[in-house]
Amino acid sequence: MANLGAIAGGSVTAYTGGVTFTSSALFSPVALNLIQTQGQAVAMAIGSGTARQTFSWVPSYNSELTQKAKVREVRFGDGYAVREEDGINNMPEVWDLRFVNRSPAQVDEIIDFLKEHKGTIPFFWAPPGKDARQFICQEWKRNKASFGGEELTLTFEEDFTP
Repeated sequence: MANLGAIAGGSVTAYTGGVTFTSSALFSPVALNLIQTQGQAVAMAIGSGTARQTFSWVPSYNSELTQKAKVREVRFGDGYAVREEDGINNMPEVWDLRFVNRSPAQVDEIIDFLKEHKGTIPFFWAPPGKDARQFICQEWKRNKASFGGEELTLTFEEDFTP
């Protein structure tokens, strides 16, 4: 373990596999600080007691965005329907990312990152041309391609957890 210093009255400690933040004071979870540790940026939500890591691997160019509005709908017997937005964040982004012709070691690193987040813990990722936002990944596929390269397909779902 290595102590990375104090932030807003708390302490930040790096260890194999992550970063912890502890604080006896209460802070707004809005403040963000970036800490550089082991070559990977880690975003720290001050006051929340949790570290959100940043997914920093660059996918291949053929990544795809899908969006579907979350809508509540009531249908009546005469064909009439009433629709309204379901929640304040009713247009989450879903990205299908492909990592083509990657080394087995790099694919292992990415999968280890995803397993560490267990499909439930959000992480930061910046979609092409956009600012970083929170996502989760609950599904991925690994394919052994020819010539020792591998292909990895991930599905990132935008997450609005504070």
